[in-house]
Formats: sequence, structure tokens, C-alpha cells
Amino acid sequence: MKRNTINYLIDMGMALFFILAALTGVLKFQAIPRFLVRYNVYLPTYAITAIHKWAGLLLAGSALAHLILHWKWLVRTTKNLFENSTAKQSKLH
Repeated sequence: MKRNTINYLIDMGMALFFILAALTGVLKFQAIPRFLVRYNVYLPTYAITAIHKWAGLLLAGSALAHLILHWKWLVRTTKNLFENSTAKQSKLH
């Protein structure tokens, strides 16, 4: 599989897991479930909690995979930023 395809799949997975974790996090607030029950939309609290926990774990795993895949770029960019910052400071003095 091409590297671009892998990056795309991991990034889309991260987006999906983030949305799931965010939505279930909001649903865990006490006022929201009462509002939904009023309109006959019901998802048991244990199911919301399970989805929230798994989405969080999958988000963390995909974020770690993302960092690993981009590690060389992160190191190069960090070095360039510090080198440019040091060069600018030496020109000022």
C-alpha cells in the first residue's frame, strides 16, 4: 500500500475516532440524556461509555501511528525552526 494511502486512512480514522469521542463525551453530561429521553432517543449509558472509551483508545493509537509515520519530518522541521531562530538571533546581535 502506498504511503499516501496509509496516511489518508490513519488521518480519516483519527477524525472518525475524534468525532465519536467528542459526541459521546457530550452525551455523558447529565442534562443531555434527559433531553434525548424526552424525544424518545435512547442509548444506554453503558453503551455511551463503552463507545467513548474505545473511541478514545483508538484515537490515541492512531495519533501515535501518525506521529511515527511523520517522525522524520517532525525532526527535520524542528531542527530547521531552531536553526532559523538561532540564525535570526545572531544577526540581531
